[in-house]
Amino acid sequence: MDTSAGPGHRLALRVLAQLVLTSASKRAGSTSESESMNGELSNLRSELDRMQAVDMRKDIRISELIKELDATKCRVEALEGK
Repeated sequence: MDTSAGPGHRLALRVLAQLVLTSASKRAGSTSESESMNGELSNLRSELDRMQAVDMRKDIRISELIKELDATKCRVEALEGK
Protein backbone atom coordinates (compact mmCIF):
# COMPACT_ATOMS: atom_id res chain seq x y z
CA MET A 1 0.00 0.00 0.00
CA ASP A 2 1.12 3.56 -0.69
CA THR A 3 3.08 5.02 2.24
CA SER A 4 2.07 8.53 1.25
CA ALA A 5 -1.53 7.82 2.16
CA GLY A 6 -3.48 10.85 3.11
CA PRO A 7 -6.80 11.55 4.80
CA GLY A 8 -8.75 9.84 2.02
CA HIS A 9 -6.91 6.56 2.55
CA ARG A 10 -7.36 6.80 6.31
CA LEU A 11 -11.08 7.37 5.91
CA ALA A 12 -11.35 4.47 3.47
CA LEU A 13 -9.57 2.18 5.91
CA ARG A 14 -11.81 3.26 8.77
CA VAL A 15 -14.92 2.65 6.69
CA LEU A 16 -13.60 -0.73 5.58
CA ALA A 17 -12.72 -1.69 9.15
CA GLN A 18 -16.20 -0.70 10.29
CA LEU A 19 -17.76 -2.75 7.49
CA VAL A 20 -15.70 -5.78 8.46
CA LEU A 21 -16.66 -5.37 12.11
CA THR A 22 -20.36 -4.88 11.28
CA SER A 23 -20.36 -7.85 8.93
CA ALA A 24 -18.69 -10.06 11.53
CA SER A 25 -21.13 -9.08 14.25
CA LYS A 26 -24.16 -9.63 11.97
CA ARG A 27 -23.02 -13.04 10.82
CA ALA A 28 -21.61 -14.33 14.07
CA GLY A 29 -21.14 -17.53 12.12
CA SER A 30 -18.52 -20.18 12.55
CA THR A 31 -15.53 -19.69 14.79
CA SER A 32 -13.07 -19.87 11.89
CA GLU A 33 -15.03 -17.21 9.97
CA SER A 34 -15.11 -14.99 13.03
CA GLU A 35 -11.37 -15.51 13.55
CA SER A 36 -10.77 -14.64 9.90
CA MET A 37 -12.79 -11.43 10.28
CA ASN A 38 -10.91 -10.57 13.47
CA GLY A 39 -7.64 -11.14 11.63
CA GLU A 40 -8.72 -8.87 8.79
CA LEU A 41 -9.84 -6.19 11.23
CA SER A 42 -6.56 -6.47 13.11
CA ASN A 43 -4.62 -6.06 9.87
CA LEU A 44 -6.70 -3.01 8.94
CA ARG A 45 -6.10 -1.46 12.35
CA SER A 46 -2.37 -2.10 12.03
CA GLU A 47 -2.33 -0.50 8.58
CA LEU A 48 -4.29 2.50 9.88
CA ASP A 49 -1.85 2.89 12.80
CA ARG A 50 1.09 2.71 10.39
CA MET A 51 -0.41 5.35 8.10
CA GLN A 52 -1.17 7.62 11.05
CA ALA A 53 2.47 7.31 12.16
CA VAL A 54 3.62 8.17 8.62
CA ASP A 55 1.30 11.19 8.61
CA MET A 56 2.61 12.30 12.00
CA ARG A 57 6.22 12.10 10.78
CA LYS A 58 5.27 14.09 7.67
CA ASP A 59 3.58 16.74 9.83
CA ILE A 60 6.69 17.02 12.00
CA ARG A 61 8.91 17.34 8.92
CA ILE A 62 6.64 19.99 7.41
CA SER A 63 6.80 21.92 10.67
CA GLU A 64 10.61 21.69 10.65
CA LEU A 65 10.74 22.92 7.04
CA ILE A 66 8.46 25.87 7.85
CA LYS A 67 10.80 26.85 10.70
CA GLU A 68 13.81 26.62 8.38
CA LEU A 69 11.99 28.71 5.77
CA ASP A 70 11.12 31.38 8.34
CA ALA A 71 14.72 31.51 9.55
CA THR A 72 15.96 31.83 5.96
CA LYS A 73 13.48 34.64 5.27
CA CYS A 74 14.77 36.50 8.32
CA ARG A 75 18.37 36.12 7.14
CA VAL A 76 17.45 37.35 3.64
CA GLU A 77 15.59 40.33 5.06
CA ALA A 78 18.55 41.15 7.30
CA LEU A 79 20.95 40.97 4.35
CA GLU A 80 18.69 43.11 2.18
CA GLY A 81 18.47 45.69 4.93
CA LYS A 82 22.25 46.15 5.06
